[in-house]
Amino acid sequence: MCRQLTVFLPLLSIIYPMCGDSRTNVQLPAIESLFDMLVRYGKLFKYEFWKMVLQGVLRPAFEEITYTSQSKQLKKAPLEQWLKHSFSLLFRSINQLIVLYYDDFRLFLEDVFKIYENCILNHSLTLLI
Repeated sequence: MCRQLTVFLPLLSIIYPMCGDSRTNVQLPAIESLFDMLVRYGKLFKYEFWKMVLQGVLRPAFEEITYTSQSKQLKKAPLEQWLKHSFSLLFRSINQLIVLYYDDFRLFLEDVFKIYENCILNHSLTLLI
């Protein structure tokens, strides 16, 4: 566990803020890199580390997208497309993680669903504004 923290957590913490970047040429590679690393090396992670990744990396990645959408960096039409694509990519990616590492994720699926719920609610509110 200690090695995981010293190697992976700093890398993941550097990547996740870019997941909310309004520039797709920054955002998409960040999301892909984040989840590629989690898929590739997730087998090394223990339950406790996955819990920290969920709370300290995945939830903040969703929050970065929500923050960007609410900061008026994009006009309404591009914003709708950007949000749809961003959340869709994140939802698919986290679902892939859940399927691959279900034994670890099953114990905190409720937390994952709360993240989904917040994103859906915030996404709907943002599009109404």
